[in-house]
Amino acid sequence: MTVFQAVLIGFVYYFANSAWNASMGLYTLYRPLLGGLIVGVIMGDIETGLAMGLRIQFIFMGFMSTGGSMPSDSTLAGLLGTALAIMLRPTLGDGALDAALSMAAAIGVLGTFVFIGRMTWNTIFIQKAVDAAHRGDLKALFRWHVTIPQLVLATVTVIPITVFLLTVGNENILNQINQAIQFALIPLSVIGKLLPTLGLAITLNAIGKRNTIPFFFIGFVLSQYLKLDIIAITILGVSVAFLVYFGFNPFNKMKMQTPEDITVDQDDDWS
Repeated sequence: MTVFQAVLIGFVYYFANSAWNASMGLYTLYRPLLGGLIVGVIMGDIETGLAMGLRIQFIFMGFMSTGGSMPSDSTLAGLLGTALAIMLRPTLGDGALDAALSMAAAIGVLGTFVFIGRMTWNTIFIQKAVDAAHRGDLKALFRWHVTIPQLVLATVTVIPITVFLLTVGNENILNQINQAIQFALIPLSVIGKLLPTLGLAITLNAIGKRNTIPFFFIGFVLSQYLKLDIIAITILGVSVAFLVYFGFNPFNKMKMQTPEDITVDQDDDWS
């Protein structure tokens, strides 16, 4: 692990949490699958990056951040878990994926404390920005609302990630981790195989309602019996969701109508 690679991964974590680019990072880089791919590109092992990103994505399939809560930092788990898997794979082989998956879950929980601390610290900037707005000081408003919070975010994301990766990537430290994991490889592998199942179970629990579970079985039949690929199933799923949302709900159907589409029966009595 080089300094340049560690810093790049740190900036990926920063942009995933930043509001730049209309918060698009929250819908792209925030996902472990894409984060794993990017780490694979940075570290020169795209195959392991995709394989690890997919495994971690399964864990967080039922992930929801409601009201700003953070049960676990899926982005941090995806980035560091993938980096660990790539570094450990030369000595552990495929067992590195399951071992790193177990560590990624723990890393995600630790990331929650960083998130809570950052949100708590940012309340200071909010009050400063409000005071600047009351004074009509646009420069101070931009400074407290954008510049300083982004500098703090970059500090608590890029620096810890860089230090962690450089420390773990040190040859002596990496050898010690390899020895420790080899000693506990069997239980770590078992846990690593169970974690994606837990993510799927959480997702099934969320969609296991009377009005949604039939769509799950329809997708299963399309995949297993009709052998449709994921792109075809996705297109069909989006089309069905569009029809259900706008076609069978009269209130949503009215939202799609233009004034020209609304006709009035001339025989209706409006008196």
